Amino acid sequence: MVARACQLDKRIEACISEEGELSGVSAFADYSDHAVLTQPFLLMEIYKAPRDSELARMRLTHEQWQAYLQKKRQQLESCKGGSYDVLFSGPGTVHASFSDEPLLGAPCKSERSSVALNNLLSIEKTIRAFLDKYLRKEAAPLWHQPGSTPPNMTVERFAG
Repeated sequence: MVARACQLDKRIEACISEEGELSGVSAFADYSDHAVLTQPFLLMEIYKAPRDSELARMRLTHEQWQAYLQKKRQQLESCKGGSYDVLFSGPGTVHASFSDEPLLGAPCKSERSSVALNNLLSIEKTIRAFLDKYLRKEAAPLWHQPGSTPPNMTVERFAG
């Protein structure tokens, strides 16, 4: 698990989790040592506002979902290096969008392939901007300039 590796190995300079590690429970696992993240942390998720049927499928109540959102926020606020919660919400955005699977599975030059490519490019741009900021120490307009966030995503920053 990404967050655990970062908690244990301080040589890792920045951490990225695609789609969370314990969606519906917390941003990352709580271990008995209560180790905190000292590195910058990027949590990338597909936006979810689950309906009753989806909550039932996940075996969660509304109260449990709200507790998850609160726990996730608390964990992201506790990251000493700062953290970001990025929610992708474009059409056709699914967990597989973090890979090239939807693009490769779509008919060539179709609407589906165009949507999949758009989603993948947004995700790649987000990752590159995060890594440029924290590993290359370059300006990252995606994170700090109003209007620089694409319409298919929201970015929430938590100071460390």
